Amino acid sequence: NLKTGAMSEPVLMADVPGPSWLDLDGPRQRLFAIADAPNGAASGFSIDPSRALAPINTAGAGGSGTTYITATGDGRAVLAANYNAGTVALIPVNLATGELTAATIVDQHTGKSVDPSRQTAPHPHAVQMDPTGKFALSCDLGNDQIYVYAVDSVAGKMAVKNTFAMPAGSGPRHLTFSGGGHFAYVMSELASTVTVLKWDATTAKLTSVQTLKLLPAGYTAAHRGCEVVLHPSGKYLYAVDRGPDLITAFKIDSTTGKLTALGTTPTGGSEARHFAIDPSGRFLILANMNSDKVVSFVIDSATGLLTAAGSITITKPACILFLP
Repeated sequence: NLKTGAMSEPVLMADVPGPSWLDLDGPRQRLFAIADAPNGAASGFSIDPSRALAPINTAGAGGSGTTYITATGDGRAVLAANYNAGTVALIPVNLATGELTAATIVDQHTGKSVDPSRQTAPHPHAVQMDPTGKFALSCDLGNDQIYVYAVDSVAGKMAVKNTFAMPAGSGPRHLTFSGGGHFAYVMSELASTVTVLKWDATTAKLTSVQTLKLLPAGYTAAHRGCEVVLHPSGKYLYAVDRGPDLITAFKIDSTTGKLTALGTTPTGGSEARHFAIDPSGRFLILANMNSDKVVSFVIDSATGLLTAAGSITITKPACILFLP
């Protein structure tokens, strides 16, 4: 409900094994989901005018432990990050039918970092297109690198252009871009930090601007950074940290990209996996995976701060996506 933030009871739209990440090709009304399969998989669906989903097909994602899928802007491919295999892959999409072909390009990451339990091998956790549509950036939690790929979906090509080293042991997980596309905001899972990077789409290079800790003062228990999301206005950024189970709101300096913390709000559950902001910018919807709870929050447009509005029960919610 776009007035109150109340949510209706959930309705099953499709049966997919382990669909823990979703992405949308809006212009062509297609939904893509990762699927739990021994060697990684991606599934495609068409969206009809009533918003019902019709399965198209499922194809190999280029490696085991697929955690992320993202569609290119022209709809000709989806990219997948395969955490267990340490690979990032390009999966062609038939523009006319939406049918997926098994990954044709699979890039194997290498290296490790300093955490003895989480960083003994590469583990790409996400891959996301930049605002120009020419590059894709992949956060590798296992080797503390951000990979920059040049992507040509028409030709079906993808190749590493640059890499950027994050601090040792930080474990970059996800990123999002500023409204103007000049800055990237990186969530590091192991360090529970948000890092501001300047993005130069001409040279495809990143440079460090600022890093902020998410942990409350004096907090010493287990923690894992989760997700970072830009408000549609471009004025605010939101980040979630698991352990403290808090959402931190930041104000963005549009010139420098730097962040100023505004305040924190409890997630309303445990082990948040993902959250999203509705296109109007009025509500933030968060999936608390371990407590089987999806919570809605009202966003104060003047201050950027959150107020809990409602919740519903869903078993192991993992990803929030708004359909057009």
